[in-house]
This record gives sequence, structure tokens and C-alpha cells, in this order.
Amino acid sequence: MSTTREPVTITRVINPCVLIEVGGRTVLTDPYLDDHWFVPMNEPIGLRVEQIPELAAILGGHRVFDHWQPRSLRGYPHHATTPVLVASTSMVRRARRAGFDRVERIDWHETRELADGLTVECLPGERSGGMTTNAYLLTPPTTSIYVATEARQLEPIPAFAATRRADIAVLPI
Repeated sequence: MSTTREPVTITRVINPCVLIEVGGRTVLTDPYLDDHWFVPMNEPIGLRVEQIPELAAILGGHRVFDHWQPRSLRGYPHHATTPVLVASTSMVRRARRAGFDRVERIDWHETRELADGLTVECLPGERSGGMTTNAYLLTPPTTSIYVATEARQLEPIPAFAATRRADIAVLPI
């Protein structure tokens, strides 16, 4: 196995929406690409939909409005082929209504192969107010990336760190 690290670029779009590029594959977390008057972010959205390349996957941490807006990707041309992994059945429904075909609820400790050796493992986030939050571990061949998606309860982050390691951590903002 090669020990050469793959090139990684992480672009914070807004709030928890992050574009992760690793070894020629791209993953988007918590799509939120439309400005809404009733959820003021007080910062500009860092990318437009037309700037997003074909994605290896979209990962949804939880269903709260400022995290999960799959309809904001209406101009994205790869709805039929992009896998979408989410924390709840309501997120599945919203992604399907937004035109995504390959949508799946993924539970903690489940793993999926995405593309060209890129694996995603769903990790415990938190359970709060009837909502389940997923965290994710992206594992390309040489660089692992931990993605925590919520900051209400931070216990899942040190719990992960106590048993596992990641080369890069994308932590809640």
C-alpha cells in the first residue's frame, strides 16, 4: 500500500455545509445553498450549485432546516446517480422530493462503498429531542476524514477520538 497522502481540499460553504475533495472524489455534507430570510446566517454562501462537481456522495447529518436543504441543489445535474446517505426517513423523503434517486437512511456503524476505494462509515452522533444525528468517517485509501455534523452535545467527538483516529477532522461550526 502506498503511504503517499492523497490531495485533500475542504471548502466550508456555510454553517455545516462542507465540500470535501479527496483523491479526485468529492463529497458534500448537509447541503444548504439557498439563502432564507427566516434562517439568517449572517454570512454569504461560499459556493453556487453550478460550482459543485459531480459528487461521490451527499451526507446528511440531521433534518434541521439549516442543515438539510436538498432542494437547494435543484441545479445540480447528477440527481439520478449521486448517492445520498442520511440519518432519518424524513430526510430520505425530502431528498427524493428534491429529485435524488439513490437515497438511503444509514444507521450508526454501517459502512458503504462509494467510489474508487472511497468508503463512508456512519458513526454515532447524538440523540436529542427525538432527532438522531449522524457523524461520518470517510476512508479513502490513505487519508481518513472524520465529519461531525452537530454541536449541541459534543460527547460523540471525544468518544470517537478515544477509540479511533482520523487524519483530518471536520468539526461542527
